Amino acid sequence: MDVKVVKIKVLGKGCHGVVHLVKTIAPVYNKVFAMSADEDHYYSIFKEEEILQHFADSPHIVKCHGGFTNIERERGVVYNMFLEYASGGSLVNLMKKNGGKVPKEMSSAIRG
Repeated sequence: MDVKVVKIKVLGKGCHGVVHLVKTIAPVYNKVFAMSADEDHYYSIFKEEEILQHFADSPHIVKCHGGFTNIERERGVVYNMFLEYASGGSLVNLMKKNGGKVPKEMSSAIRG
């Protein structure tokens, strides 16, 4: 399936790539996702997708909606993974705002 997206903004960058907020335009219309892309660490991001699929039924873990490879002019072969968009930000950002700790009211939800 050839998924077309419009990149809205960069949500974050890490050692395994860049995460963009994207909106699909075809064939999945009007859906917003976080899209993680990586050209150098294909195995790591593929493994992340595999791990997220194991937790697909958890309400406390971001959902992975699959992945695909494509070729970009500037970067070559890129692996893309569609993730549920967590509008509240990442766990790392939340911890930074809270002195390096998970807020008490959230810690039980994270533990499950």
